[in-house]
Amino acid sequence: MTGFCGPSIPSNGYTTGVLLGLGSQDPTNPSCFNGYTASNVVGVPMPSSGTLKNLTVAALSTLSSGSIQIIVTVNSVETRMSCYLSVGPSMGSCTDNFDTYQVQPGDRVAVQVTAFNAINPGSLSMQVSLEKQ
Repeated sequence: MTGFCGPSIPSNGYTTGVLLGLGSQDPTNPSCFNGYTASNVVGVPMPSSGTLKNLTVAALSTLSSGSIQIIVTVNSVETRMSCYLSVGPSMGSCTDNFDTYQVQPGDRVAVQVTAFNAINPGSLSMQVSLEKQ
């Protein structure tokens, strides 16, 4: 499973967002901080049971600094699958190859990003992948 967000951060003041393709269904607002949360998106419905694992994030930023949490949610509930990304004017990455989560048919998966401080307008693009086995 893969999803993305970016490339620009609007000056809307939001500090949360849900990735397009991993929960968000709004192609008109692909920003990483689009104001969506796991509780107000549909999420990706799981067609079969399995194990989610190997959360991997790659990012490209022109921001001066910031700290962002990327967290996997199932049925709008946060799981332990998460990683923290320090953003700056460069490329960054984070992974969670330790935590796993069991899903059942019909469970809805989303990936939410949350900034720990106000994010200034700029550029942030993220690609996120998640394995289901």
